[in-house]
Amino acid sequence: MLTIATYNIQYGVGLDERFDLDRIVSVIQDIDIVGLQEVDVSWDRSGNRDLITLLAEKMPHYYIAWQPNIDVIKMHGSQFAGPRAPRRQFGNMILSRFPILAVRNHLLPRYGAATQLDMQRGALEANIATPGDPLRVYCTHLCHLSEDQRCAQLTQLLDIIERAPLEGPSLSGAHDRDLSWSREPTLPPVPAAAIVLGDFNCTPDGAAYALLAGESSSRRGRMTRLGGFVDAWEVATQRHGGGNMHDGATRFPEPGKGKRVDFCFVPMGFSNRVASARVLTDAVGSDHLPVIIELDLN
Repeated sequence: MLTIATYNIQYGVGLDERFDLDRIVSVIQDIDIVGLQEVDVSWDRSGNRDLITLLAEKMPHYYIAWQPNIDVIKMHGSQFAGPRAPRRQFGNMILSRFPILAVRNHLLPRYGAATQLDMQRGALEANIATPGDPLRVYCTHLCHLSEDQRCAQLTQLLDIIERAPLEGPSLSGAHDRDLSWSREPTLPPVPAAAIVLGDFNCTPDGAAYALLAGESSSRRGRMTRLGGFVDAWEVATQRHGGGNMHDGATRFPEPGKGKRVDFCFVPMGFSNRVASARVLTDAVGSDHLPVIIELDLN
């Protein structure tokens, strides 16, 4: 079995408003592939810690992919922190027990809000050499303000996912004069299969969700597209009655009161491989709950 999780860790600050990264690690330390959102470097709210370095130290056997979507100079009051001070960064992260062959970060479209908090969003892509066939894994965190903007971001992400195998790896082939480019092994082809993890800031009844999972009608149910994606939680619920008795809500811990906004989408062809899906209702390290799925790749 291959275990995969998505978890918005809210920069390590839990429901008690206390920073404690060990509570996050205790949840993810045995998962094969993990997509994390809201990972901080040098923010006051997380004690100006470098969460990338801390997670690497706490999970030394994991490969790490990280690239920030927000990268700004650190300020101390009205003063710049200095040319060698850590920059204030924020973004997505992927951890894998298996080698991460290549990483790309895709910045997603946005329009700046005049008064509300707005931020640059992105989708982190990692090609992973799993024990079966290689997988592409995307970790994303979509706009919290606007359904139109979420749809624009997912439209671009779907195009990126479709084009990636045709574009090929980020480095391949040999230079006609400079042999240094090919002295080290070239990268393998981009995997065809892709899994999309993240905090989508939308619910299953929204237009953004439908872009990935297909439209839904009261008469015919969800209309999955050929070659499209399925929500692993929905597949597990339909096939097995769900991984636990929780309603799937991930934004708040109380069943029946929260929203299901964190998803693991797998290719339609993987539907029969989804062995289970569960939400860890006792996780208190963030204001979100982690979603964990199991895939049978045999």
